[in-house]
Amino acid sequence: MRKQIRSVHGTTTLGVARHFPVSHNRFKVMNAQEFSHWIHWYDQEAQTTVLPFPEVSQDWDVCYCSNLERAVITASALYRKPILFREALREVPFAPVLFPWPLPLMIWKILSRLGWWLDLPHQVETRMATRKRAESVLADIVNNHPGQRVLLITHGFFMQCLRRQVRELGFAGQMPLHPQGGTIYRFTREQTDD
Repeated sequence: MRKQIRSVHGTTTLGVARHFPVSHNRFKVMNAQEFSHWIHWYDQEAQTTVLPFPEVSQDWDVCYCSNLERAVITASALYRKPILFREALREVPFAPVLFPWPLPLMIWKILSRLGWWLDLPHQVETRMATRKRAESVLADIVNNHPGQRVLLITHGFFMQCLRRQVRELGFAGQMPLHPQGGTIYRFTREQTDD
C-alpha cells in the first residue's frame, strides 16, 4: 500500500546526486563466479575517485545518503553538515545471470539489469520491490521535510527509479539517463493544502 503524502504550503526541493566515479575496467572478461566477486568488490572494497571541484553547497536543510562507501565519500564532499544514512537509498543489487561463457563486465551488468527488468528468479531484488522502496523513501522524506531542501546521495540505476516516483509526486525537474557522479539534479514542487 502506498504511503500518503502530506500536503503543506511552500516549495519542497529535492537534490539527487550520484556517487563519484569508481575506477574499474568495464571491458574486463570474466565468468559468472568472477562477476559475483566483482559485485562484492564494487560494493565493499572499490576506491572512489573524489572529483577535484565538487559542488559544495550550504543550501540544503538535510542530506540523506546511501550507506554504501562510495556514496558516503561523495556525501561527505558535497555536504558539510551531519548526514543521515539510509539503506533504502542503496543501488539496485546486481545479480549474475546463469550464463556458461566468460563475458566482458559491461555485458554482465547489462544482463543483470535485463534480468531485473524481466523479474528473473535469480534477482536479489524484484522490480516491484525496487519501486516500493523508491516510493517509501520519497514518501518518508517528503512527509518529514515539507517545504525544505533535501539532498539525496544515491546510485545511478536507483536514481532512474527515483526519477519516476519524483515525477508521480508532482515534482518538476530534469535528470539525464546517465547522471554524472557528484552532479546535483534538482526537482521542485509547490505544495498547497488539499
